Amino acid sequence: MVLEETIRETLIEECYERNESAMLDCAYALIGNRTDADDAVHDAFVKVLESDARFSCASQATAYLMRAVKTCSLDMLRAKARMDRMLAYEGKSQIEIYGICPVCGYRMDEHGSGDRCSRDSRGKIHCITQEENAFVS
Repeated sequence: MVLEETIRETLIEECYERNESAMLDCAYALIGNRTDADDAVHDAFVKVLESDARFSCASQATAYLMRAVKTCSLDMLRAKARMDRMLAYEGKSQIEIYGICPVCGYRMDEHGSGDRCSRDSRGKIHCITQEENAFVS
């Protein structure tokens, strides 16, 4: 079992060394930044080493590594997009971002249809929950 694991790791390392420039090119084409591409290739290599994947030949290991590089590159792009969205929302209130009523916490109605909380043309918030409670008391 230990011998099989050593052979598997050696196969993956050899495939990595042979195809490192192709993997870097692939990651760079997706990400557009050489440093991040290098990180994606390294992360992919570590993930493949930590996985339980078995390969019968070097071409399977190479294909698996390339797929891992593509996946890691796309994950990095998604993470960057999430961070950009978070930074764009920084400093804005929940009302501005999500349209949340500050009184009851429900999503506000942009068109003021009357069945949900809304904001009139002057910016005053009409909370349905607050109005319902006013009728009860």
